[in-house]
Amino acid sequence: MPRKRCKNCTHYKPPRNPLPDGEAWPGNGEAWPGSCALASSTQGERDADTLAYAWDAESWRAGLYVHEDFGCVQFASKRSKR
Repeated sequence: MPRKRCKNCTHYKPPRNPLPDGEAWPGNGEAWPGSCALASSTQGERDADTLAYAWDAESWRAGLYVHEDFGCVQFASKRSKR
């Protein structure tokens, strides 16, 4: 069984637009973060039935940045069930 980390979860979206030349995330020297599809919201409404979600003060579109080694109670394994 894979460890319950974002990189092994179906909701994890790897980074789409890393900085040019492999630069680190601004200010902290770590790798560019991915995001959690389960925690997104649009116009102040959550996009999925979830226990937590990101909210934008202007109610536009918000997402939750996560490190690939972050863990979550809503983990859903990428491995298919046999």
